[in-house]
Amino acid sequence: MNKVTKPRMLVDSSSIHPDLVKALGPGMEGKAYYKSYYRLKLDVQEKLRNMYCPEHDLFMFTNTTDCLVNFLFACQLNKVSVNIDFADEQHYPQYQSLFQLFSEGNISGRQPEIQLVTHLSPVTGNLIDLGQLHGHSILAVDGAQSFATVHHSDLIKHSDIFFAPLHKHAGLHIGIALLAVKKSHPLNKLLSKTLDTASNGARSLRDLMALDKRLSSAHPQCFNNAFIHISPAIEALLNRNGVTVISAGKSHMVVLECQSPVLRQKLAALFSYKPIKNTHRLRISVCHMTDNMRGNVDFSEAFYQSLRLIFDEDNHAK
Repeated sequence: MNKVTKPRMLVDSSSIHPDLVKALGPGMEGKAYYKSYYRLKLDVQEKLRNMYCPEHDLFMFTNTTDCLVNFLFACQLNKVSVNIDFADEQHYPQYQSLFQLFSEGNISGRQPEIQLVTHLSPVTGNLIDLGQLHGHSILAVDGAQSFATVHHSDLIKHSDIFFAPLHKHAGLHIGIALLAVKKSHPLNKLLSKTLDTASNGARSLRDLMALDKRLSSAHPQCFNNAFIHISPAIEALLNRNGVTVISAGKSHMVVLECQSPVLRQKLAALFSYKPIKNTHRLRISVCHMTDNMRGNVDFSEAFYQSLRLIFDEDNHAK
């Protein structure tokens, strides 16, 4: 005789599957999840805006690439032309194929043209003077390497649109990035509806809660105020030892060209560094986190003395 079992009530997974939100507490299924996320998102956006860019409206995506793709999509959908500088090493190299595809399908409309630039190149350390460009065109800026650093004020002041992640110099959370559009700019109304739609959806409430917790602490440390100034003494010391400074000026990163693999290894062992793919370069960064942009911290002397340790060791060995 077959056992008859009572039918089990099926769960409603048409919105958010209940199994995925059990840990968040009772009553979080379906629309309740979206409502909770939306309310918290508005609160977090306001905190981020007040902290970083009061004159901009914010849209949250997962990373800088996600911001860039949605920005280009919004421009194309609204028939806004974008001018992209294809000069070598101007932009993050992985974006080149994306830019090529976009330029081939770009539709020039009646709206003003946007100039897309990278504020601080992660490949060369080259810093663009946004002030010289501002006013001549609408500026959309990849601020991944300048947001929340000693260059932050220039980024906020001169960019009409910018995008940056919160996992780099802001040090707040992995998996959330900001696309910001200046509130007073005419393009705000044109692009905001598309960007708002694109940034909504079933995103991680846990990520948002973790970010909110960081932002709600008494003094969240979310600015990297460190910098190195390449003085003539530093440059001369490097040059004497076969190392060329690629970057220029005062910044939190220094890009060096070094042909010697042994010396590159020694530099890498002493500093926080990133090798630049397919080159003999490495990027050295410094970091000092604070809760505001006042009081930059100079690592120039420490950098100089560390270099002397490496080169003195080499000279003694000879």
